[in-house]
Amino acid sequence: MHPLLLCSTLFILCCSCMVDAADRPEAEGGSHARDASQQLAALRRDSRQSPSAGSDEPSNAQIVRRAMDRYRMLAEAMLNRGDRIGGDTGARLIIYSTHMLLEQDAVERLLHAFSDGSLSPNRSASVQAELVRFTRGVQTGLSRVPMTETQSPERVAMELLQPLRMACEEASSRQAVSGWWQPVADSNARSDSSEAELEEAFQKIEIDEVLRLTIESLPAESRLYRSSLELLVKLDSYSWVNGPARRAVKETLLSEVEAAELSIESREASTRRIEAMHELVTAMGRLASAPGGRAVATRRSDVFEDILEIWPDQYVPPATAMAIADTIDILAQARGEEDDGLSRFRTRVHVDLSRQRLQAERRIFESFNEVAASRSPWTDPGLVVILSEPRHLLEAMQRLRQLDTWSEAAQQASPAVANALIHRLETLVGSMADLRTREDAARALDEFERQFELFESMNAAVLIGDSPFDPGGRIKRSISRARSDWMSEWSNERSAGDAANDLYRFHRLLDHVKTLRRLTDLGHRQAGRLPAWILPNDLLESKRAQFQEELLAYSRALADGDEKRIGQLQTVLENEFATLRLVAFVAAAVPPQVAQATDLHSLGLLMIRPEPGSRFLQYRPALARISHGLLDADFLVRQERFEEAEALLAWTNEEAMRVLRRLSATPSPPLAVPGMRDGDAGIDPGMMEMMR
Repeated sequence: MHPLLLCSTLFILCCSCMVDAADRPEAEGGSHARDASQQLAALRRDSRQSPSAGSDEPSNAQIVRRAMDRYRMLAEAMLNRGDRIGGDTGARLIIYSTHMLLEQDAVERLLHAFSDGSLSPNRSASVQAELVRFTRGVQTGLSRVPMTETQSPERVAMELLQPLRMACEEASSRQAVSGWWQPVADSNARSDSSEAELEEAFQKIEIDEVLRLTIESLPAESRLYRSSLELLVKLDSYSWVNGPARRAVKETLLSEVEAAELSIESREASTRRIEAMHELVTAMGRLASAPGGRAVATRRSDVFEDILEIWPDQYVPPATAMAIADTIDILAQARGEEDDGLSRFRTRVHVDLSRQRLQAERRIFESFNEVAASRSPWTDPGLVVILSEPRHLLEAMQRLRQLDTWSEAAQQASPAVANALIHRLETLVGSMADLRTREDAARALDEFERQFELFESMNAAVLIGDSPFDPGGRIKRSISRARSDWMSEWSNERSAGDAANDLYRFHRLLDHVKTLRRLTDLGHRQAGRLPAWILPNDLLESKRAQFQEELLAYSRALADGDEKRIGQLQTVLENEFATLRLVAFVAAAVPPQVAQATDLHSLGLLMIRPEPGSRFLQYRPALARISHGLLDADFLVRQERFEEAEALLAWTNEEAMRVLRRLSATPSPPLAVPGMRDGDAGIDPGMMEMMR
């Protein structure tokens, strides 16, 4: 049997052996790192023995050759130490050095203009100086490469490579581009004013001259300076803030800025408190802008003065300020929930919720002093009850509006059962108006929404069409029937009935088809451009073919209703192909520029640190472990050491399953929830009928 085919078979079988994530199987007598290191050593030895290596002429080509020899020497040292250390540090060293080997051709291409002497004398001299600096730096800096566990094992190599990066950029007249995928956008980030606009607005504010001079003495590029300006400008833009509260905020700002001068730690702490205070003031502004909220904001602006008295000479701790700000934001949103266009019953529920919202608003403001005294209000059970009530009420109001969306979708899917379903959902929303039944009703509605979004997103026509994954069109017909039955189950207070479980199975089939398509056209090769790992493409390609076979079998079992076979194949697809599913998940996030990666991306991948928030950065250690396991498994299969490969692949799949769970890449099956039967947790449909 061909080694790759045998490898794919082993990959399917391997997860029948459950291995603890902490006990990575280790194979004696060889590994990917040792094999790559030996090949590097031989390459460097042959290069030194070549005729050109003995020439005394310091040609540009020889300078590049010596630099690349040191480049490989650095990679070899990292491979050896990574193999010796093991664990996360070892895996990351091995992955980084393997990236170095894969990108060495790109580095040489960027230096080509220097090698062939086509640069101007000045630029050539600059490149030469950087290459010599790199060569000497590696020679003296190898001892700095980690020999024990460390949190940033790639740091030393990145530092040693910086002269080489500068040489490549000078030789190519272009700048390196970060190989890490762009940070995830923060949807909650506020739109900042320009520096000039802030400073202009700051000059127009009437404040104590000491405070003005103190702020102006801060470095203009510092976070402390900008956050202080933002707070003052925002405060000044609100005319509804009463005088004592305004003075208290400004006086405390002076204390914070003065305290920030004591140490770096004090500066950081003050800056965070100022930024959190800005969010609190901004949240109050949103309440003032909500319907009927201006009078409340004016009357309640003394909350600033009150909570600042609790923490003399400083603002409220950031976590506390953000808890208060979030709660005020929710009160503002709740004021914006109107009852126009609602049915008679829903209007009555809305009126009841609005009355409770006003009471909750009063209790919240009266409790802010107690909240402000805590450094972590979300861990205090008593405070959690106070802070969470407005959120529950807002959610109930929003559910009233959501009923229209659900009703429209239900009518389209199955008009015969739509009215009964909406009647039941109305009962649950109405139950959220009663404190005794609110929690169970909220859980039931959350589960319905989760299932609704999960099953409504299933587009069988697009994903399977007339493909082999829908034998005789039976899958599409079954999905249509199951949707109608699922609605009937919810109408009859069953949140995890047979139809819900059937739809979940169909969802998993369609999701696996999507996974398969993500890996078509070398999707796994593009996923491998993520700097956190290296993927053995031949092994994954053989795995993809095996995945397709199992998926075809799963679709036939679903179409035939073969329950025993369905259960077996579902376990195989979810667990024994976890690594492939993880690769597909990453492949779906490949940015366009990576699909057309250039040599400058290769340079940046090695030599530019990732920005905070870069995609998958927090999973870097886990992805390195998985990748290291795959590389070693690939090496073992090529050595025909199949039993060792099987054990290692089992461990790798377990690691991939853990990452998939952290990424929430696999939805949970339908859940049975309280509140879905008459009398459960006190929900009384009869009471709802009386309200109608």
